[in-house]
Amino acid sequence: DDIIVGTDDDFIHLVYDDGSTGFAYQTGDKIRSAPIVIYNGNEKIIVVGSKDGNLYALNANGEIHFQFEADDDIYTSPTVLVTSSDIMIFFGTDDGSLYAIDFYGNLKEGFPLTSNEQDVLLTFNSIEGSVVFEDLDANGMAEIIFGDAGGELHILSATDQTYSDFNYYNSLPFSNTFSYASSLNIQDIDNDGD
Repeated sequence: DDIIVGTDDDFIHLVYDDGSTGFAYQTGDKIRSAPIVIYNGNEKIIVVGSKDGNLYALNANGEIHFQFEADDDIYTSPTVLVTSSDIMIFFGTDDGSLYAIDFYGNLKEGFPLTSNEQDVLLTFNSIEGSVVFEDLDANGMAEIIFGDAGGELHILSATDQTYSDFNYYNSLPFSNTFSYASSLNIQDIDNDGD
């Protein structure tokens, strides 16, 4: 396997499995989260956020596939939700906005989610850990789950398969004494199937 890393000197590096350098792509600021690789069946792209407020997607040659400008620094590693009709790339910003874009860098309908939108009181602080997905209520649609720097645990339920409108899941958000600074982990720890 090859290795992709982001650095504090503003670069995204590809290192091949033999130790040779593939490419070095310079961004506008530090990379503070892990890059991901997405394969849509035809092509692979490397996706990574930067402190310059941009999400970069590069092809295997280090050429820009798309560059998406967000509202603030990006500390989250992007994550992918594959639906029946689309590939959605999720990430959060230091300003507390939650974004979803497609494989080509187009903003998805209903995003970004910021405070007090869509008739639901959504209040997010800085989102630093990656967004995770799990179908908690077994309705065939994954909930969107993340913590923020204000110590709030958010679980959002989509109202339909488009993932463009959301409600809070049950009685959330939950408040924690300390901020969330990493991704959450979901597991059936009692082996009861949920």
